Amino acid sequence: MEARVVLDPRAARTLLDPQARRCLEPFLGRTLGVAEAARQSGVPADALAYRVRVLVGLGLLGEVGSRARAGRPVRLYAAPARLSAPFAALPAEDLEAFFTALDAAPRALALRGLAGAASRGPVTGWHLHLYRDGQGTARLDFAPPSSGDAEGVLLGPEAPAVALNWLPLALTPDEAKALQAELHALLGRYAGRVGAAPTHLLGLLCAPVPEGGKGPG
Repeated sequence: MEARVVLDPRAARTLLDPQARRCLEPFLGRTLGVAEAARQSGVPADALAYRVRVLVGLGLLGEVGSRARAGRPVRLYAAPARLSAPFAALPAEDLEAFFTALDAAPRALALRGLAGAASRGPVTGWHLHLYRDGQGTARLDFAPPSSGDAEGVLLGPEAPAVALNWLPLALTPDEAKALQAELHALLGRYAGRVGAAPTHLLGLLCAPVPEGGKGPG
């Protein structure tokens, strides 16, 4: 069982469940009994046995034989080495949760680095601003202490190499595709600098605004 495409929405959603994945992962591309999988996953054997029955019912795991032992034989289970589910099999809210989880660790690391950079160098003189904008909405933002050129300060030689911008754009489909190509080209320029000891994190995100949604700011 090398690979399987999961089309059942219930099974596809199971792949996004951290606890279910923890129980399934020991079986990927391997044949194990419940007790062996419990030791590898750190899940109690009784709880794992219940999960195994659920996973078998969903078609993610299969009973493939048994191993002789004193008393009852040990049932053996295996899963394909690779399980994949098309996005079309998943509700939008589940995909949003998946992308949120995927983004969480690098985003948290980048924001921690941004906060550290903001606490030293030229940007230490910047201020938080709580104010009411021209539309009557209260906002919290940050800016240089004077009305000077914020971009010029950030791009100055003494400022840390950081960027944090959200731009609510009004683009035609062709313009959006052109922007996508530019962002991919930018990533390609620096792809060769990926290493075991990174000094900076670069993250790019461009997506359509959901219907009824509003841009930031």
